[in-house]
Amino acid sequence: MALLLAAAWAASATADTLTSGWIDLGSGTQTPYYIRQASTSGPLVMITGGVHGDEPAGAAAANQIRTWPITKGTLIVIPFCAPQALAANTREIPGEGNLNRNFPGKSDPITATTGSTATALWSFVRTYSPQWLLDMHEGFAVYADNPDSVGSSIIHMNESVTNAQVARMLTAVNATITDPTKRFTDLGSSGPVDTSLTRAAVEHLGTRGMIIETTTAEPVLSVRVNQHRTAANQFLMDQGMIAGAFGGSRNGIVDDFTFDEPENTRLTQAGNSYPNGAVWDTSPFTTRTLDGSLRIQRTQTGTSTTSTGVLGSGAVRVRRAGEADNTLTDLGEGFATMVVDGWDFRSTQIGETISFGFRNSVSGTVEDTAHIVLQRTGLDQVSILGQGFGTGGGNIASVAPFRALQNVPVQFVLQLNKQVNLNGTSLVSGASSGGFYRVFYQTLGQDFTEVGSGAAVRQTRNGNHLTMKISGSVGAGGGYFDVDRMSFASTFPAALTPASGVLNLTVSSGTLTQSGAGYPRLSGTFGVSKAGVGTLIFDAANLVTGSTVVQAGRLLLANASALSVSKVIPLAGGTIAVSTGLQTTVRGLSPNAGGLIDVGNGMMTVTSGLTAADLVTALQVGRGDGSWNGTRGITSTAAATALSQSIPRTVGWLDNGDGSVCFAFAAPGDGNLDNSIDILDAANFLTSGKFDTGLAATWGEGDYDHNMVIDILDAAEMFSTNLFDMGSYNQRAGAGMIAVPEPSACGTLGFGAALLTAYGCVSGRGRRTR
Repeated sequence: MALLLAAAWAASATADTLTSGWIDLGSGTQTPYYIRQASTSGPLVMITGGVHGDEPAGAAAANQIRTWPITKGTLIVIPFCAPQALAANTREIPGEGNLNRNFPGKSDPITATTGSTATALWSFVRTYSPQWLLDMHEGFAVYADNPDSVGSSIIHMNESVTNAQVARMLTAVNATITDPTKRFTDLGSSGPVDTSLTRAAVEHLGTRGMIIETTTAEPVLSVRVNQHRTAANQFLMDQGMIAGAFGGSRNGIVDDFTFDEPENTRLTQAGNSYPNGAVWDTSPFTTRTLDGSLRIQRTQTGTSTTSTGVLGSGAVRVRRAGEADNTLTDLGEGFATMVVDGWDFRSTQIGETISFGFRNSVSGTVEDTAHIVLQRTGLDQVSILGQGFGTGGGNIASVAPFRALQNVPVQFVLQLNKQVNLNGTSLVSGASSGGFYRVFYQTLGQDFTEVGSGAAVRQTRNGNHLTMKISGSVGAGGGYFDVDRMSFASTFPAALTPASGVLNLTVSSGTLTQSGAGYPRLSGTFGVSKAGVGTLIFDAANLVTGSTVVQAGRLLLANASALSVSKVIPLAGGTIAVSTGLQTTVRGLSPNAGGLIDVGNGMMTVTSGLTAADLVTALQVGRGDGSWNGTRGITSTAAATALSQSIPRTVGWLDNGDGSVCFAFAAPGDGNLDNSIDILDAANFLTSGKFDTGLAATWGEGDYDHNMVIDILDAAEMFSTNLFDMGSYNQRAGAGMIAVPEPSACGTLGFGAALLTAYGCVSGRGRRTR
């Protein structure tokens, strides 16, 4: 037996798709590219940065812009065109010279490049042939003040469409600048310099291009980055490619690391998708991105046998609104979130530790404020606790909710509040301690669980940096710890849900409970797809509101509310089964979708979406040759077993008159499905007035063989049970049915007398008069 999980997840779905990869620049150097493709057609725009290594603002801005979701067209971003020069902080590439003079000039052949970097980049640009190219640079001065530099300008060809676009971009950027001597200038008379990347695209590909220049005369990098972003934002808004400013609403998120870089990107190169985003300052050993997550291993291959020692630590500045000038601000309240795809801590050593949270770095002394700590405390036990540092910063007692192998994604949340105390009272001004922190976790498809709270933290530790620390044997012997996302937000994060809207669960063989699959209780607006020939048992009161589709194998409902707010759809090869004696409810049911519903000796109520006609059709199919041997529709293995022992049993059904219907294991004659046959059932049979009329009839009226009419065959079915006034015939709360003896003449006559009595009582025809 094996469980296969295929679950994708995200906090929110976007309207585009992202692909990334590497451009091989030669000599062992490569640089990443990012392509965002919207489902709606539109312009193809390329944005580049880092052509000159001593102009970091363009590279940083492009690395943030590439995270903006688009709603139209295609956005291609190459943030670091000359990574060799960026690493060396030099204008030129060692051995290749000025990259922005190495592309084909207007009179050159289209292939006339110089150096391997320009050759590789130009080949990439030619492959996509963008309609627009925005190349981000920096001058050494402001052009308006010193014409020897093109800083604080937009350089472009003198062409009407481009001119109009640049005018709007200049207006947007200059609105952020109060000093008139530092405003951006329109340089559209002569266009980008010949043999530059932008001019080559204009001359050889017919691209509309521009070079956006900030200036290193502005000493604050974040200000220059914001100017690049503002210009690009105006351009993409004008093209109808983004839904809102700087990529749209952030939903309270201020910093976000999604690790969607190409595989093998180091942690220090992982980008922050939000304004003024920083990068992590260290990368533990060979920790790198892998398939959209950050994989932490002692070595990339996991072959190291070292089991002690600190792998490393990383920290990134927490940014908040209004901090474009990098002002250090005390944290009032914030939520640090780490989403983990899963881990494997199954080495022979214990003690692996991952901590994530806030620390203080205003002064020269770096001090921790509060952390979430995950630690393997046993060979098959991973505990979670909270740590508060400094005066008043007590720890949260650890709990052990996880195992050494975790396949299901988990979201960990650390709330830090330095505005009020845990009891709701305001902090005393100047107090050395107070406030609180809380630790939560939420497994994909489940509700949040609070681990505990710490009543106080050290007030002088402002917690304005995110920090991650790794120690112990993490990643030794092939193990791993996969981080899908790390973020800082001003509001509590949303629950993890499958990005596709469907949680895929496959049980390849045997039987597995939902808890064993990693989902003790499912909750959310997503759906579930069950595959594999094995049996999956839903034994919790789940709150999944999407449809539950059984692709193959068996899904056994073992809780009355296992799928009470979900529609159930068994496809061909799939079976929905009801456990022994259970009365369960589902929101909707598709009994004629090709699969099988086995009610056993229980009952299923369908609250909406199933007509009586479709229900009867499914019963007719499941009844098969009369022995309930159908392979699709609605059946009952309990009824089939009883019939094989000459005990008359079937499946009855009722239309409840409120939009709901139900069906259940039943004895013929039990018209109201109350597990007994009595005078009420006899009365129902007679009051319908449909015996031998050919009129359409229901189970409650006496159609016990599901042919929609009442005749002698239904009467025979009813008489054969020998259950009149015998009490309950179905041991629903126990192990199964109560066997009864074969029909006797007395039992038959007793039921016949009851029919006659009921007939007289309900119709007034017990005596004939002339």
